[in-house]
Amino acid sequence: MPDKDYLTVEEVAHTTGFSDRFIRNHIAAGNLAALKIGRNYRIHRDEIPAFMETLANLTAA
Repeated sequence: MPDKDYLTVEEVAHTTGFSDRFIRNHIAAGNLAALKIGRNYRIHRDEIPAFMETLANLTAA
């Protein structure tokens, strides 16, 4: 099975080590780009490194 291009909030949380709520809060704040499909979000795999960089910049400020 090939790697998925889009991940669920839960998969991103597991990948990054953050909670589901943390990821959802950052989606709502605009810090993590996501597609809303119905009641669920999907995050493109390529967005994760940019999100981690954003977090590093937010904590450094």
